[in-house]
Amino acid sequence: MCRAQDDVPLGDVARQTRAAREAAEKSGTAPKSRQLGDAQDVVDEVQDTLDAKNDAAEEHKKKGLALDYLGEYDAALSEYKQALELRPDYAIVYYDIGVIKSKQGDLPAAIEAYRHAIELKSTDWRYHYNLGDTYRDAGRLPEAENSLRTALSLAPDELRIKMNLGLVIEKQGKLEEALAMFQEILAVAPQWDKAITSVSRTLRKLGRAEESRKVREGLPPIKQEEN
Repeated sequence: MCRAQDDVPLGDVARQTRAAREAAEKSGTAPKSRQLGDAQDVVDEVQDTLDAKNDAAEEHKKKGLALDYLGEYDAALSEYKQALELRPDYAIVYYDIGVIKSKQGDLPAAIEAYRHAIELKSTDWRYHYNLGDTYRDAGRLPEAENSLRTALSLAPDELRIKMNLGLVIEKQGKLEEALAMFQEILAVAPQWDKAITSVSRTLRKLGRAEESRKVREGLPPIKQEEN
């Protein structure tokens, strides 16, 4: 078979083309459009890889959450660990780990997990709320108060935060401040048993037994005489 003088084998063409391109890129004479195109290809490839990892991490998270609901905590933690290997900045997975560690009674590990979540995403009130509750369970009341105050600043209408903050403040003996917080909750949720009980209990601790009784019985509060 005859071929023209410049009809070189395909492999030779590929090698020559690659060599010419590399030389042009080293000398800076390669067309900018092609350089930009090559760079964009790299960016797209990296993005595709990241997207695939994020998708896989999300699947592990979903499996972990399902296993958590089933009470299979060790298996759930294994799924969460795999999610973090793929996506180390997955804040909510650290939060989910904290939830499981709290259920298992491993409060130091729960605290560590919640703090990791907050380091990655400090604007989610749930992370501060759970951290505060865990500090409370561990008897670290000042830290619990700080975390719950942060949670409340992020979600001022969340009555759960205000209630738990009030309880922590009450445990530290700051009864007037706790009472004010419980009364704020009761004004918004007058049928909430926990709010009624908390107001009544705090009034009793303050020596205001008659007011405490009236709150328990659902009667109008006693008006304080102005000095």
